[in-house]
Order: sequence, then structure tokens, then C-alpha cells
Amino acid sequence: MAGRSWCLEARPTTCREERFALLVGGELVRAVADISSFAEHDDRVELLGDLLGPGDALHDTYVGDLDPVVRPSRNPVAYVALPEEL
Repeated sequence: MAGRSWCLEARPTTCREERFALLVGGELVRAVADISSFAEHDDRVELLGDLLGPGDALHDTYVGDLDPVVRPSRNPVAYVALPEEL
């Protein structure tokens, strides 16, 4: 499975501090990615990494469950600390 995730350059340091990305669709977590690096593209930063699979604690905890992040807006991007990252 391949894909791309982008971070707007308006918050460049925030996205570069992230270790994992939850990919959410239809209010359910569909995949979890382990972010390994970043690539600059004009005013955006591309997140690069690998999808975690069954047997990985983060995958097994989140995939198939409701999005754990409550957002007051419809903005699809949110930066949060998962309990596993603390």
C-alpha cells in the first residue's frame, strides 16, 4: 500500500516532530504509519514512512476503531500525543 501525507509549511516544526500518523477515513482509523523522514516540496512537507501491520501494538490498538482525536473543526489534520508516545 502506498500513499502520501502532507504537512503545510505553516507548521513545519510541528509535523517534523511527529513519529506516527493515524490515517482516518469515515471516522475509522484505516492504517497507522511509522514516520521515518520528511521531504520538502515548496510550501509543504511530505511525511515518509512505512505502514504498521497486524502484530504491531499501535496497529492493533487503533486500526478499525473510531478516530481517537476529537477535533472542533473539519480540518482533517490534528497534532496530538498518543498515550504510546508519552
